[in-house]
Amino acid sequence: MRGIILKLNSHIRPSEIEKIRVDIKRQMREGLIIIDSRFEEPKAIEGDFAFVLESSGGIHIMPNEIFKENVAIDQENERLRADLRQILNERNSLADAVGELGEKAYRLFNEKEELLRDKLTRQEHTVKKVECALGFTLFDWQKEYIFSGKPYGAEIVFSRRAGKTLAHCLRLCLSCGEPIKAKLYPAQIARNEILHYLGEDGASPNRSQFFIHELRKVYNTLKAVGGIELREITF
Repeated sequence: MRGIILKLNSHIRPSEIEKIRVDIKRQMREGLIIIDSRFEEPKAIEGDFAFVLESSGGIHIMPNEIFKENVAIDQENERLRADLRQILNERNSLADAVGELGEKAYRLFNEKEELLRDKLTRQEHTVKKVECALGFTLFDWQKEYIFSGKPYGAEIVFSRRAGKTLAHCLRLCLSCGEPIKAKLYPAQIARNEILHYLGEDGASPNRSQFFIHELRKVYNTLKAVGGIELREITF
């Protein structure tokens, strides 16, 4: 069977050429033979057909095997370009996501810093009001224990009349939470809610009573001054 010579313009895309090849093969199976009559000496081509591409450099005949290789190369290049576009899109998406996370982290950091600054400012105002109400200045370790629960240092733990009971009372008065019933019921231990808050100040009944007595004095003193946010404690 003679082959087919087909004259095409060079601007035709490989995908369109491939469709043409498929159509030509169908015509060959049906016994049709196509030869471009614009060639001076049309000749039959043995075996499979070839393509003739017209470009500025003249007319080029491309054997079928070479055409297949070129189509395969074009298809591979297109696949690589598609992969590259996908990679670039993913990179841009990732960059956008990282940028958004960075902005969010920066915003949260500033918000946290602002909240901490406000908290410290409120604590400073509260300390000044408390000191004014009590008539003396609190130690730094007392302030740290009252507002952050930092444990006493070794030099304080084993000291007497160092101010631990006062710090404990102030911590309860200035803390947040449900109301506290600071009462002792010797005959009904289960009702003694205050025992959950005493710690070492609840080591004995006498010490518990002493702590509740001091807690009442501190609480009433702060409440009388006003302007200090106190936890509700009933005696």
